[in-house]
Amino acid sequence: MVGGALDVGGLLLRNQGNSFGSVDIERGDFTLRKNQGDNGTGEGVIRLKDSTFTIISGVGNGYLPLAGELFAEGSTIRLEAGPTFISRGHFKLIDTELLISSSLGIEGSTSEPSSLLLEGSMIRRESGAAGNVDLSVDGLLEIRGQNNTVDVRITTSPRGLLRVADGASVEFTSADIRSEVSLGANSSVYFGEPASIGDGLSLALGDNNLTASSVVGAEQLTVSGVLAVDASAASEVAAGQVYHLFEADSLNVGLFEYDLPDLPGTLEFLPQMTETELSLLVIDTAVTLPGDCNSDGLVDAADYTLIRDNVSSDAQQLDLMVWRTNYGRMLALGSQPIPEPIPEPTTAAIGLVALALATSGFRRAA
Repeated sequence: MVGGALDVGGLLLRNQGNSFGSVDIERGDFTLRKNQGDNGTGEGVIRLKDSTFTIISGVGNGYLPLAGELFAEGSTIRLEAGPTFISRGHFKLIDTELLISSSLGIEGSTSEPSSLLLEGSMIRRESGAAGNVDLSVDGLLEIRGQNNTVDVRITTSPRGLLRVADGASVEFTSADIRSEVSLGANSSVYFGEPASIGDGLSLALGDNNLTASSVVGAEQLTVSGVLAVDASAASEVAAGQVYHLFEADSLNVGLFEYDLPDLPGTLEFLPQMTETELSLLVIDTAVTLPGDCNSDGLVDAADYTLIRDNVSSDAQQLDLMVWRTNYGRMLALGSQPIPEPIPEPTTAAIGLVALALATSGFRRAA
């Protein structure tokens, strides 16, 4: 259909051969009215271009399933319904606005998780909507392109996946991310309100990380779990460079494992943390040892004492993690004078460190 309006009371996208059919609308106005007992949108294909698609539900407190595939470009989609979820469905929105009046869920399954892809698109609350309006992700939420916005609270489950493609950007209002997160090279994520990321996070470094963080929080940002870093997209890595990862007005980091890539020659990444930022400093281990806090060329008990007495909170946990990983290392002969070795920590000191780091880890990619 090109132009005009289409108002239907139910839609099952199957043709007479029981195979899946399709609806194509360009520069039109498509309204789908759902009633109790309807089977959602069926499992066919709806294609929208420069159109308006409105789903009005009379289901009441029941859940409205949306199956099949929906491709929308330059369009507006309104979900004037109660709780709605994408079930066995794949929605792709390009330069499109999605307005929701209640909760919207992306259903997951072990065999075929549903997906919602945003490319230059926005999800926001329908004006006049009552009660909570949120997006829950149990399947896949993928972000591509620039200027994506999710202006409702988003929650992801451990079964879900938030994937931000290379060079993509997205702005969230607030979020509770409990799923795996994959951030492509030169991508950016912004949280306008307090947010948390609490499961596995893989982050590909790009040249943009030399000047800006991949994840920025305007208020409080909490990051925990495992962080895996990929540096294959970074053009030239050199000693002294700083790659910015996370930044927030108040940053709480409880990462219990860092998986850092190997770098050429004697270069290594050294995690650094302040109250507002987590970054990776590139060091040359022929000159500087990670964990050598007193710069005597040896990572030993004296460095542990400096960390214990002079560093606090999350930064101390990170420094202790680095110290533990590198304990016993020393600079190569000729790099700088090495003082007399300091005796190894006592059994009691080792016990205290083990207790402090019982849930921490720091390793490099194999």
